[in-house]
Amino acid sequence: MFIWRACRNAMPTKHGLMRRTITEASTCERCQTDVEDPLHALWTCTKLDVVWIDHTEWDFRNSTGFLDFKELVSWLITEAKNLDLSADRKSTRLNSSH
Repeated sequence: MFIWRACRNAMPTKHGLMRRTITEASTCERCQTDVEDPLHALWTCTKLDVVWIDHTEWDFRNSTGFLDFKELVSWLITEAKNLDLSADRKSTRLNSSH
């Protein structure tokens, strides 16, 4: 459900809240430089570097650009990346055979 919401821009990001006239600014509160949409909030914000730095399977993060979160997920599937998407490493995986 979370990935679906991120792909559909249905998350309460600053950009989404601004579109719904709930807030006046769409700038990310963490980095103060970019519009906070799902891709930025989960992937491109420079303040997320501490989250991704120790995970070599996500090395492509800074070398491959995406237009939105849906394009990122599509690329992961197309490139047959079998990456763990859960914080607790249980069973949520892309391209899982389950």
